[in-house]
Amino acid sequence: MRCERCSSRAGALAVPRLDDEEIQHLHALADEMAIAARAGDHARYVELNKSFHWTLYEASGWRRLVRIVKTLWAGRPPLTPMIVSGQLKRSVSEHRAILAAIDARDAHAVQDRLRRHIEAAGRSLRLQLAQRSSALRDTRPKRTIQPT
Repeated sequence: MRCERCSSRAGALAVPRLDDEEIQHLHALADEMAIAARAGDHARYVELNKSFHWTLYEASGWRRLVRIVKTLWAGRPPLTPMIVSGQLKRSVSEHRAILAAIDARDAHAVQDRLRRHIEAAGRSLRLQLAQRSSALRDTRPKRTIQPT
């Protein structure tokens, strides 16, 4: 099962279970993420992003699903904010959209926005890595075979 499907499902399941204190905590994390993004503090942003997602997923109450998501996340290091230009700003905006759906108690919208958020980060990372790989290939010296 793909990470964005499990993660977005856990987020949707969390919506009716989140209390006001947890929602306030998610807003505070998003505010701190915006500050870290403006400062270009990638390490802090990654830490806060992880807290945001785990706060949401664990509120689902589905321990097995959360374990699956954690296993899937373990295989995906948080490289996107660190190497994709503009990712922090986009990610802050996407987290705000997720929070708006949480505030509206719209589980379907939370699921959709989480899925799109995770898919977009994955696409951006794959594109960036492909571009870097192509650039490295273009800078390698060409090997020529000398006739014997």
